[in-house]
Amino acid sequence: MKRARDEESKAQRRESILTGATELFELAPYEDLTMSSLARHVGLAKGTLYLYFKAKEELFLELLSRQLVEWLDDVRRTLSGPTGPRDVAGVAGALALALGSRPTLLRLMGLQHATLERGVDAKASTRFRRRWRRRVRWTWRCSAWTSSRSSPRCSRRRCAVRW
Repeated sequence: MKRARDEESKAQRRESILTGATELFELAPYEDLTMSSLARHVGLAKGTLYLYFKAKEELFLELLSRQLVEWLDDVRRTLSGPTGPRDVAGVAGALALALGSRPTLLRLMGLQHATLERGVDAKASTRFRRRWRRRVRWTWRCSAWTSSRSSPRCSRRRCAVRW
C-alpha cells in the first residue's frame, strides 16, 4: 500500500484501520484479535498500525467512541421527532431499543472498563470519559424531549461542535 504522506491520506488510512477493526470484531472475540491479524486484514504492516494507535486498546476505545456517537445520534433523532416519547418510560424504551439494535456497541461497552481503559494511559482514559459525558449532555440538551420541559435547548453554535 502506498505511504500516506498528507493529512487527508492519513485520515483515510486511519478510517480504513478502524473499518477493518470493526469488520474483524464482528467476526471474532476481542481476545482473539491481534494487531498482526488486523494489519493483514487491511493490507498494512503491523508497525504502521502503531503509527495511528499506540495500542490495540486505544484503537478499540476509538471504535467505542464512534459507536457511542452513532447511538446517541439515533437517540437524539428519536427523542426530537414529532412522534418521539413524551414520558420517562418512553425515553427509557427508546434508549433500550436503540442500544439493543447495536450488538457491536454492546460488546465494546462490556470491554470498556475491564479491558480498554486499563490498556491505555490515564490521559487517554480521562479524555474518553470527558468526551463521552460531554456528548451525553449535548444529546440530552438537543432533544425535543428536554426542550418540551422548559430545559434550555442548545444553540446552533453548540450543535455544530464535533465530538
